[in-house]
Amino acid sequence: MSVYFQKFGFGNYNLPEKIAPDTFFFFLIPCYNEPHSLHTLQSLFDCSETLYPVEVMVVINSSEADSVEVLEQNNKTLNDASVWISNHQKEKINFRILNAPNLPAKHAGVGLARKIGMDCAAMRFSEIQKTDGVIICLDADCTVANNYLCELENHFIKNKNTTGCS
Repeated sequence: MSVYFQKFGFGNYNLPEKIAPDTFFFFLIPCYNEPHSLHTLQSLFDCSETLYPVEVMVVINSSEADSVEVLEQNNKTLNDASVWISNHQKEKINFRILNAPNLPAKHAGVGLARKIGMDCAAMRFSEIQKTDGVIICLDADCTVANNYLCELENHFIKNKNTTGCS
């Protein structure tokens, strides 16, 4: 795994918090200039509890060429999400923020934000030697049904050979 990160990694975006050793899902939510991203977090928080722990990471990202308005919205999102997370703790779902500001304008965008998040997820799964962990991408402006997490978990438990889905 470390060869991949040395060769293809983009920056050092690792989270200081420990990952639960039996984490099954890692949700990645790229967030760029999104004033309503807390709705997405709340919908995940409201989901029925899963059997295994779930990590949710919001990747707040911007480029070095972004406007003051975008940077202000991202800072507001960072602050609001930090407060929201501190008030929304559950045993089986952990919310995290990864702030990725000032990305190179040539490469910045949702693709790079997803790569950064997926690399971080892969590193975290590697920490717990989880070779079959599932990485799921969501948009910062969507909501999910209350059974979303349980249905995903059921699918991947029952269909262990599934390598991806949409």
